[in-house]
Amino acid sequence: MTDRAGPRQELERIRDGDGPGADQARIALTAEALAERLRAAILALASARGEHSSTCPSDAARAVTEAWRPALSQTRDLARELARTGQVRLTQRGNCLTPTASGGGRSGSGCRGARMVEPDRTPDGRFIVVDGRRWRATDPEIPAEVAARLRSLLMRARRDVGAARRRQDATAEQEARTRVHTAKVALGERGTPWWDQDSAERRQRWQHGLDALS
Repeated sequence: MTDRAGPRQELERIRDGDGPGADQARIALTAEALAERLRAAILALASARGEHSSTCPSDAARAVTEAWRPALSQTRDLARELARTGQVRLTQRGNCLTPTASGGGRSGSGCRGARMVEPDRTPDGRFIVVDGRRWRATDPEIPAEVAARLRSLLMRARRDVGAARRRQDATAEQEARTRVHTAKVALGERGTPWWDQDSAERRQRWQHGLDALS
């Protein structure tokens, strides 16, 4: 199937159903930046379909843009980034893949499906555990749409770091790294632990990050 009616309609149903993936579906259907729409579509489709069904990157691309073929490579890159942060699991013919730094997977190339993954958490909920390593969890008080926007800005900054390094542009790399840090602090993943802040301080923290990065 090469038209986009099916995935688009599915995304609209997810949005209207107000169930798993609804917040991400709304972002996918309304955000201005293509990367933000693609990323949200991957999460929305994978979340709504559940862990036992896969989402091909082409489904996400077809759901948000008429020019989905040129966007397919970017969609795959975004799926790999989401996998590296533990938000989805990449699969190929039913086998799980480990995304590599070069963008591939241990099982080779081809269309990869994305399945939603709920990372393990420490008993206090303050850290997620990915491949045996602890990472500070995102502040759970951040509204879903705000958290999605901050993650999109974080991913954009990370891509800019890589692009600057390839150009050997130290100034641009430092600027992009500063944006990475700002986004991480806003999400509560760096800086003062969110559990040591009251609600007003937490809201001020993520709003400051949005203002600085927008």
